[in-house]
Amino acid sequence: MNSPAHVAAALRTRILSLEIAPGEPLREVAVAEAYDCSRRTAREALLTLGHEGIVIHERNRGASVRRFTRLDVEDLYRVRRTLEAQGARACRRAPQELLDGVRDAYSRLADAANAAQDSAGHAFADMEFHASVIALLQSPRINAFFANLSVEMVYAIRLLHRDEVESDIGVAEALADHRGIRDAIVARNSALARRGVLAHIDENEARLIRLSSAATVGGSSGRTR
Repeated sequence: MNSPAHVAAALRTRILSLEIAPGEPLREVAVAEAYDCSRRTAREALLTLGHEGIVIHERNRGASVRRFTRLDVEDLYRVRRTLEAQGARACRRAPQELLDGVRDAYSRLADAANAAQDSAGHAFADMEFHASVIALLQSPRINAFFANLSVEMVYAIRLLHRDEVESDIGVAEALADHRGIRDAIVARNSALARRGVLAHIDENEARLIRLSSAATVGGSSGRTR
Protein backbone atom coordinates (compact mmCIF):
# COMPACT_ATOMS: atom_id res chain seq x y z
CA MET A 1 0.00 0.00 0.00
CA ASN A 2 1.29 3.45 -0.86
CA SER A 3 2.27 6.02 1.76
CA PRO A 4 0.95 9.61 1.83
CA ALA A 5 4.32 10.81 0.50
CA HIS A 6 4.19 8.39 -2.45
CA VAL A 7 0.61 9.35 -3.31
CA ALA A 8 1.43 13.05 -3.02
CA ALA A 9 4.46 12.61 -5.28
CA ALA A 10 2.42 10.76 -7.92
CA LEU A 11 -0.33 13.37 -7.91
CA ARG A 12 2.20 16.21 -7.91
CA THR A 13 3.82 14.75 -11.03
CA ARG A 14 0.47 14.50 -12.81
CA ILE A 15 -0.57 18.03 -11.81
CA LEU A 16 2.75 19.57 -12.88
CA SER A 17 2.62 17.66 -16.15
CA LEU A 18 -0.82 19.30 -16.63
CA GLU A 19 -2.32 15.83 -17.04
CA ILE A 20 -4.89 16.89 -14.44
CA ALA A 21 -6.30 20.27 -15.39
CA PRO A 22 -6.79 23.30 -13.13
CA GLY A 23 -10.09 23.09 -11.30
CA GLU A 24 -10.45 19.32 -11.60
CA PRO A 25 -11.78 17.60 -8.46
CA LEU A 26 -9.59 15.21 -6.49
CA ARG A 27 -11.99 12.96 -4.60
CA GLU A 28 -10.54 11.03 -1.67
CA VAL A 29 -12.32 7.84 -2.71
CA ALA A 30 -11.10 8.06 -6.30
CA VAL A 31 -7.54 8.85 -5.19
CA ALA A 32 -7.58 5.93 -2.74
CA GLU A 33 -8.76 3.55 -5.46
CA ALA A 34 -6.27 4.84 -8.04
CA TYR A 35 -3.26 4.51 -5.72
CA ASP A 36 -4.30 1.47 -3.68
CA CYS A 37 -4.35 3.29 -0.37
CA SER A 38 -6.74 4.16 2.42
CA ARG A 39 -8.90 7.27 2.38
CA ARG A 40 -6.83 8.58 5.28
CA THR A 41 -3.66 8.23 3.22
CA ALA A 42 -5.36 9.95 0.28
CA ARG A 43 -6.51 12.77 2.59
CA GLU A 44 -3.00 13.27 3.98
CA ALA A 45 -1.54 13.35 0.47
CA LEU A 46 -4.05 15.96 -0.63
CA LEU A 47 -3.32 18.05 2.46
CA THR A 48 0.39 17.96 1.58
CA LEU A 49 -0.38 19.26 -1.90
CA GLY A 50 -2.61 21.88 -0.33
CA HIS A 51 0.30 23.14 1.76
CA GLU A 52 2.36 23.31 -1.44
CA GLY A 53 -0.27 25.50 -3.07
CA ILE A 54 -1.27 23.31 -6.02
CA VAL A 55 -4.42 21.82 -4.47
CA ILE A 56 -7.18 23.76 -2.75
CA HIS A 57 -9.63 22.49 -0.13
CA GLU A 58 -13.12 23.97 0.08
CA ARG A 59 -15.78 23.24 2.67
CA ASN A 60 -18.49 20.93 1.34
CA ARG A 61 -16.69 20.64 -2.01
CA GLY A 62 -13.50 18.78 -1.14
CA ALA A 63 -10.16 19.07 -2.88
CA SER A 64 -9.40 20.18 -6.42
CA VAL A 65 -6.40 21.22 -8.48
CA ARG A 66 -5.74 24.92 -7.97
CA ARG A 67 -7.21 27.24 -10.54
CA PHE A 68 -5.45 30.55 -10.08
CA THR A 69 -7.64 33.57 -9.47
CA ARG A 70 -6.54 37.10 -10.29
CA LEU A 71 -5.88 37.70 -6.58
CA ASP A 72 -3.78 34.51 -6.39
CA VAL A 73 -1.63 35.65 -9.29
CA GLU A 74 -1.24 39.19 -8.00
CA ASP A 75 -0.19 37.94 -4.58
CA LEU A 76 2.27 35.37 -5.93
CA TYR A 77 3.86 37.89 -8.25
CA ARG A 78 3.94 40.54 -5.52
CA VAL A 79 6.28 38.22 -3.65
CA ARG A 80 8.42 37.65 -6.74
CA ARG A 81 8.53 41.34 -7.60
CA THR A 82 9.70 42.26 -4.10
CA LEU A 83 12.33 39.56 -3.70
CA GLU A 84 13.72 39.38 -7.23
CA ALA A 85 14.03 43.14 -7.64
CA GLN A 86 16.02 43.27 -4.41
CA GLY A 87 18.13 40.32 -5.56
CA ALA A 88 18.90 42.03 -8.87
CA ARG A 89 19.88 45.21 -7.06
CA ALA A 90 22.23 43.20 -4.82
CA CYS A 91 24.32 41.97 -7.76
CA ARG A 92 26.70 44.94 -7.40
CA ARG A 93 28.13 43.66 -4.13
CA ALA A 94 27.27 39.94 -4.23
CA PRO A 95 30.14 37.41 -4.02
CA GLN A 96 31.37 36.14 -7.36
CA GLU A 97 30.23 32.60 -6.58
CA LEU A 98 26.61 33.81 -6.39
CA LEU A 99 26.94 35.54 -9.76
CA ASP A 100 28.35 32.27 -11.09
CA GLY A 101 25.30 30.59 -9.60
CA VAL A 102 23.00 32.78 -11.71
CA ARG A 103 25.05 32.03 -14.82
CA ASP A 104 24.98 28.28 -14.11
CA ALA A 105 21.24 28.35 -13.35
CA TYR A 106 20.66 29.99 -16.73
CA SER A 107 22.69 27.25 -18.44
CA ARG A 108 20.55 24.58 -16.79
CA LEU A 109 17.42 26.48 -17.77
CA ALA A 110 18.50 26.68 -21.40
CA ASP A 111 19.35 22.97 -21.44
CA ALA A 112 15.95 22.08 -19.95
CA ALA A 113 14.07 24.34 -22.37
CA ASN A 114 15.86 22.87 -25.38
CA ALA A 115 15.27 19.32 -24.13
CA ALA A 116 11.52 19.80 -23.60
CA GLN A 117 10.00 23.28 -23.59
CA ASP A 118 6.58 22.06 -22.44
CA SER A 119 7.72 20.09 -19.39
CA ALA A 120 7.94 20.14 -15.62
CA GLY A 121 11.73 19.93 -15.91
CA HIS A 122 11.79 23.22 -17.80
CA ALA A 123 9.51 24.83 -15.21
CA PHE A 124 11.65 23.66 -12.28
CA ALA A 125 14.77 25.01 -13.99
CA ASP A 126 12.97 28.31 -14.60
CA MET A 127 12.01 28.60 -10.94
CA GLU A 128 15.57 27.73 -9.88
CA PHE A 129 16.94 30.51 -12.09
CA HIS A 130 14.74 33.03 -10.29
CA ALA A 131 15.76 31.52 -6.95
CA SER A 132 19.40 32.12 -7.92
CA VAL A 133 18.61 35.81 -8.41
CA ILE A 134 16.99 35.98 -4.98
CA ALA A 135 20.03 34.18 -3.51
CA LEU A 136 22.09 37.28 -4.33
CA LEU A 137 20.57 38.79 -1.18
CA GLN A 138 22.60 36.29 0.88
CA SER A 139 19.67 35.62 3.23
CA PRO A 140 19.08 31.97 4.20
CA ARG A 141 15.66 32.91 5.62
CA ILE A 142 14.54 34.57 2.39
CA ASN A 143 15.84 31.60 0.39
CA ALA A 144 13.84 29.25 2.64
CA PHE A 145 10.73 31.40 2.31
CA PHE A 146 10.91 31.34 -1.49
CA ALA A 147 11.56 27.58 -1.44
CA ASN A 148 8.25 27.15 0.39
CA LEU A 149 6.53 28.65 -2.65
CA SER A 150 8.51 26.63 -5.16
CA VAL A 151 5.91 24.01 -6.14
CA GLU A 152 3.16 26.59 -6.57
CA MET A 153 5.58 28.76 -8.55
CA VAL A 154 6.54 25.83 -10.78
CA TYR A 155 2.85 25.17 -11.42
CA ALA A 156 2.29 28.78 -12.47
CA ILE A 157 5.33 28.64 -14.75
CA ARG A 158 4.08 25.36 -16.29
CA LEU A 159 0.87 27.10 -17.34
CA LEU A 160 2.91 29.91 -18.90
CA HIS A 161 5.20 27.49 -20.74
CA ARG A 162 2.24 25.56 -22.13
CA ASP A 163 0.82 28.84 -23.41
CA GLU A 164 4.17 29.72 -25.02
CA VAL A 165 4.21 26.43 -26.92
CA GLU A 166 0.58 26.76 -27.99
CA SER A 167 1.33 30.32 -29.14
CA ASP A 168 4.32 29.13 -31.21
CA ILE A 169 6.84 31.02 -29.08
CA GLY A 170 10.17 29.28 -29.61
CA VAL A 171 12.84 28.49 -27.04
CA ALA A 172 15.14 31.36 -28.03
CA GLU A 173 12.36 33.92 -27.65
CA ALA A 174 11.13 32.33 -24.42
CA LEU A 175 14.63 32.55 -22.92
CA ALA A 176 15.38 36.11 -24.04
CA ASP A 177 14.31 37.78 -20.78
CA HIS A 178 16.29 35.33 -18.66
CA ARG A 179 19.35 35.77 -20.85
CA GLY A 180 19.17 39.55 -20.46
CA ILE A 181 18.79 39.28 -16.68
CA ARG A 182 21.76 36.90 -16.53
CA ASP A 183 23.96 39.18 -18.60
CA ALA A 184 23.13 42.24 -16.51
CA ILE A 185 23.76 40.41 -13.25
CA VAL A 186 27.05 38.90 -14.38
CA ALA A 187 28.13 42.41 -15.45
CA ARG A 188 27.03 43.72 -12.02
CA ASN A 189 24.73 46.21 -13.75
CA SER A 190 22.15 46.39 -10.98
CA ALA A 191 19.93 49.01 -12.64
CA LEU A 192 19.64 47.00 -15.88
CA ALA A 193 19.15 43.74 -13.97
CA ARG A 194 16.36 45.22 -11.87
CA ARG A 195 14.60 46.65 -14.94
CA GLY A 196 14.87 43.28 -16.65
CA VAL A 197 13.45 41.42 -13.66
CA LEU A 198 10.53 43.81 -13.25
CA ALA A 199 9.67 43.79 -16.96
CA HIS A 200 9.74 39.99 -17.01
CA ILE A 201 7.54 39.74 -13.92
CA ASP A 202 5.05 42.33 -15.18
CA GLU A 203 4.67 40.57 -18.53
CA ASN A 204 4.22 37.10 -17.05
CA GLU A 205 1.86 38.27 -14.33
CA ALA A 206 -0.39 39.79 -17.00
CA ARG A 207 -0.21 36.60 -19.09
CA LEU A 208 -1.09 34.37 -16.16
CA ILE A 209 -4.02 36.60 -15.21
CA ARG A 210 -5.26 36.36 -18.79
CA LEU A 211 -4.90 32.58 -18.80
CA SER A 212 -6.61 32.26 -15.44
CA SER A 213 -9.51 34.45 -16.55
CA ALA A 214 -9.94 32.39 -19.70
CA ALA A 215 -9.91 29.15 -17.70
CA THR A 216 -12.55 30.49 -15.32
CA VAL A 217 -14.82 31.43 -18.22
CA GLY A 218 -14.25 28.10 -19.95
CA GLY A 219 -14.73 26.02 -16.81
CA SER A 220 -13.25 22.59 -16.10
CA SER A 221 -13.99 19.29 -17.74
CA GLY A 222 -15.68 18.05 -14.58
CA ARG A 223 -13.84 14.74 -14.49
CA THR A 224 -13.28 13.19 -11.10
CA ARG A 225 -9.80 11.98 -10.22
